[in-house]
Amino acid sequence: MNKWRTAALFTALLVPFATEQAAAETWEARENVALEKQWTIELSEPYKQGINLADYIAVQQEGEPVDVKVEAGQTEKEIVVTPATRYEENTAYELHIDETLPAHFEATLKEDVVLPFTTELRTPTV
Repeated sequence: MNKWRTAALFTALLVPFATEQAAAETWEARENVALEKQWTIELSEPYKQGINLADYIAVQQEGEPVDVKVEAGQTEKEIVVTPATRYEENTAYELHIDETLPAHFEATLKEDVVLPFTTELRTPTV
């Protein structure tokens, strides 16, 4: 099986950057997400280098921050979000991307992006 599939990466293609502000866009919820899920966010424009990506991207559970590592991906348009520890089973989370994430050309996203997801429930083996 393809290594990308086994790693269960999600690639989010964000709409082009803009300078005007708007309400948050909530994407379709993902279900049965792996407890070790690594999210790969692919932007339509390169983000500004040298910024602290964790200032603009976060994972929350019931409005509280979850400890994740947010780092540059393989290209200047990719950002990788990895949980510091496994997510809890059968639990709802939200991945937040702030509209103020600066692009290389000083633009920002048109609006905040929220991706709700629920983790898998692992059945104990007998």
